[in-house]
Amino acid sequence: MVGLIPMTCFKWAFFACFVCSSLGLQTLSQSEGNNDTVASRVAMLILPKKRLKGIISHSLGRLDQLKRLDLSCNHIEGILPVEHVNLKQLEVLDLSHNMLTGRVSQVLSGLKMIPSLNVSSNSFSRDLLELGGFPNLAVFNVSNNSFTGILNSQIWSASNGTEILDLSMNHFVGNLELEGLENCSSSLKELHLDVNSLSGHLLDSLYSFSSSLQQLSLSKNYFSGHLGTLVLSSNHFSGPLPNSLADCHQLKILNLARNDFTGQVPESFAKLKSLMFLSLSNNSFVDLYRALSVLQQCKNLTILILPKNFIGEEIRNNVSGFESLIVLGLAGCGLIGHIPVWLSSCNKLQVLDLPRNHLDGSIPPWIGSMDDLFYLDLSDNSLTGEIPKNLTEL
Repeated sequence: MVGLIPMTCFKWAFFACFVCSSLGLQTLSQSEGNNDTVASRVAMLILPKKRLKGIISHSLGRLDQLKRLDLSCNHIEGILPVEHVNLKQLEVLDLSHNMLTGRVSQVLSGLKMIPSLNVSSNSFSRDLLELGGFPNLAVFNVSNNSFTGILNSQIWSASNGTEILDLSMNHFVGNLELEGLENCSSSLKELHLDVNSLSGHLLDSLYSFSSSLQQLSLSKNYFSGHLGTLVLSSNHFSGPLPNSLADCHQLKILNLARNDFTGQVPESFAKLKSLMFLSLSNNSFVDLYRALSVLQQCKNLTILILPKNFIGEEIRNNVSGFESLIVLGLAGCGLIGHIPVWLSSCNKLQVLDLPRNHLDGSIPPWIGSMDDLFYLDLSDNSLTGEIPKNLTEL
């Protein structure tokens, strides 16, 4: 803390911290003669994990220059004093993991300019309908309390830089509305609404509205309807694909292109019986044979886009299925081997895109007998021999 504020301010902050930790939070109210001096100099009061007990002093509301107040992970109880509404300079408020109770709307509604607000893991109650907009809001965490009522979109609608919204583990009710999230559609990284009593139809657009969303938690609510479309393309998601995606049994469109996913296509994807469109292009997936063995069980799959994955692997012949396949894209994978004969059983195939690989051998004549094929790209490979004459009949 010495490097963050001048030494004079540090001394006063140290004094305030020493008094609070030694004599209990209520002790500040007993030093009336010093309050004005402390209030004018204390910029930070940081006391996490100090085993503090008792209630929060009303006198803390006089520290009107306070920018950071962190009393997290203690044993503080009682209500949040209404005098805290005077902390207009506050940038960070962290009261998480205590035993605070009562209503907080009146106090929080006065902290209009605060960027980071965390009152999670307490026993606060009532609704949050009194709260207005926070134009600088970046973090809003009220999880694991007993808040009730409908979600108040005015809390985050005024900010275009909100990164974390965590309202999980409460008793919020009503429909999930996207109104108010448009302003932070390019900044929101985490949205947690799990373990509430939210209901209504789950909007497909929720999964594609944000270009930066990293965590989305909606479990243990009363949402209805079926998720049909999930578009998370052009982000920075990484790691293996979660098996839980396969629990979306009604999923028809899944677009995860242009991310940093790795590993194999999960076996659980075989349960996606309604899947029609799948794009995994421009990631770092491995084991093409496994991927095809899994996806061949998705009998309604018509469009399969897999370019720039499975680098340098062999495209095998012992694959079956894909009776409904219309489009297959495997460009830029550096695949080795011959053009696989199992493609000849894809009678509905219209687009076959295999450029920029290392396929060798000749072009099989059965390609010219595929009645529906109208686009074929085999460029930048190592194919040899004559071009089948029946290709001119496509």
